Amino acid sequence: MAICYRIGITLLNIFCPPFAVAMLTGLNYDCMLNCIFFLLAVIPSHVHGFYVSCVYFHRRKKV
Repeated sequence: MAICYRIGITLLNIFCPPFAVAMLTGLNYDCMLNCIFFLLAVIPSHVHGFYVSCVYFHRRKKV
């Protein structure tokens, strides 16, 4: 089940990075920063979204 969630977040990150970050972290600073990146330039938004998802799943594994 966890692999399906991770694949879903990755696919969502490809199409709409701010929504994927909001799903992972909630409506906080990371989501706001990703929305700004998305409005200014799309590529930094994708990079930030993939970074947030990798860090989120890595930290979740440690707990």
